[in-house]
Amino acid sequence: MTLHFQMRREDVLAFSREYHAASPTYQRTRTRVRFMLPVVMLCLWLFTLATSGFAWTGTIIFLGVAVLWFFLYPARFDRRVQRYAEKTIDEGSYSKSLGPCELTLSESGLHSKSNTGESTFYWSSVDRVLLTDSYLFIFLTGPIGYPIPIADVGQDAAKAACDYALSHRTATT
Repeated sequence: MTLHFQMRREDVLAFSREYHAASPTYQRTRTRVRFMLPVVMLCLWLFTLATSGFAWTGTIIFLGVAVLWFFLYPARFDRRVQRYAEKTIDEGSYSKSLGPCELTLSESGLHSKSNTGESTFYWSSVDRVLLTDSYLFIFLTGPIGYPIPIADVGQDAAKAACDYALSHRTATT
C-alpha cells in the first residue's frame, strides 16, 4: 500500500501538537509548572498569615493569583511550546523536508521517499498510529514520524493504512 501526500508546515505543526498531547514527559512538565506558583503563593499566604494574622486583602491576592495561574497557565504553556515548535520549523534547513512524500507500507515495514531521500523503518520502530478527522499520524520512535493529511490520500485510504499499520505494529511488539 502506497500513500502519496504533501508534507506542509501546518502538517508538521499538527504532528508536534499530537506528539506533545500524548507525551508523558510533556504532561509531567506541564503539571509541575501548573502547580509550582500556586504552591509558592500558598506558602507565602501561610507565612503572611502566621506573621501578620488574617487579612482579606492578602488572602485575595495570594489565593487569587494561585487560582488564576492554576486555571490559565496550561493554555499559555501550550501556546509557548507551539510557538517554539513554529520557530524551530522556520529556522534552518527544515524546509528541505517539506514537499511531496511517498510512504509505502509493506510486510517488512515503512519505506518513504521525499525531497531529502529514502528511509526504511521496521514495524518495531512504529510507536503508535492515530487516525483523526484530518490526519493519519504514524509515530516512530521518538518525536519523528509521518503526518499524513487525509485530504491528500482520501478517507478510505487513510482508514485502510491505519488498520494495516495497527495490525502490523501490534504483531511485531
